[in-house]
Amino acid sequence: MKTVVYLIRHSKKLKKGIEQNNEFVLDSKNMCLSVEGEILARNLCHIEELNQVEKIYSSDYARAVSTAKYLAEKLNLPIYLDNRLGEIKSGTIAMDQKEFKLKRETDLHYKMPDGESFLETKERMVKVFWEIIEKNKGQTIAIFSHHLALFALLMNFCNQNYKGNHLYLTFKNELEITTKWDAPDIYKLVLQNTEIITIEHIKVEN
Repeated sequence: MKTVVYLIRHSKKLKKGIEQNNEFVLDSKNMCLSVEGEILARNLCHIEELNQVEKIYSSDYARAVSTAKYLAEKLNLPIYLDNRLGEIKSGTIAMDQKEFKLKRETDLHYKMPDGESFLETKERMVKVFWEIIEKNKGQTIAIFSHHLALFALLMNFCNQNYKGNHLYLTFKNELEITTKWDAPDIYKLVLQNTEIITIEHIKVEN
């Protein structure tokens, strides 16, 4: 039985134009899409094969739901939210951002005390992924999430490699997946029962 899954990173989020203060700080979870991000999210509906989607799942982050809403409306489908599809939790970073990212990529157990490691993120993403597959065998599914969370999921199906200190994945020595994704971005997985047959990068025109 063949199941098709589209792993979709959310569209571009709003980074500029928001003034925050000590009384109110906008949590990353509630960050909305930019105007350009809304346009790019709507354009996903023009990708013909996505019109075959039968089930839509999303992280409960605003930017993921806002990306999923256009496809859901076009296909007249509900969006099933699952907080386990959220982004890797960085926690309170008490060092330079580049240093933190380097440590996290070179040591997959590394995390801040209030954050998650890549391996912990992989564990929760793999669990929810297989739950979704079990409920929707033989269907075409779209999962809207976040690039590091989706990267952690793909770690389960790919070989892990390094270029210098930078982590990347390979699938069957054909596809190379780095930690740098576009917004939005799409990877298509085809499963035969519970075996991943192919992983394909679908380029989104930004």
